Amino acid sequence: KCDFATVLELAQILSGTISSILFSSILHQQQHRQGFEATPKTFSDYGAILFSKQVRALRDTLCDMVRYSEDYHDGQGKATNAVLEEFRKVNVVVTILGLEKPSDWVMFRYEGDCLTREEVMQVMMLRVDFGEGEVKKACA
Repeated sequence: KCDFATVLELAQILSGTISSILFSSILHQQQHRQGFEATPKTFSDYGAILFSKQVRALRDTLCDMVRYSEDYHDGQGKATNAVLEEFRKVNVVVTILGLEKPSDWVMFRYEGDCLTREEVMQVMMLRVDFGEGEVKKACA
């Protein structure tokens, strides 16, 4: 059994590392990896749903780890906020990828303050069914 502070620190480090890997692999795609040319990542509507589910599973696992230890510590539920905060940018990416159309971003724009306009556009352009003109108009 670990003490609560150790579990929380471990969960924060894991959350930060995992979310950083997810964010950079989506936005900063490598062209060559291990001698093979990497296929650019694109998302369909279904792919965005699947990615959302996978991110949620990772996030929930880390929150459960902290929540389980926290119940024995103070039971306040505040520690999960540390994990959730680490996933903030990735959650916005998930939201953008899950939009039905680029113009829907207007409703969620307040959540995207952790991403630059260029990053939002870059994520939107990963959707195979979003046109460049629609994306530029939505991000203007």
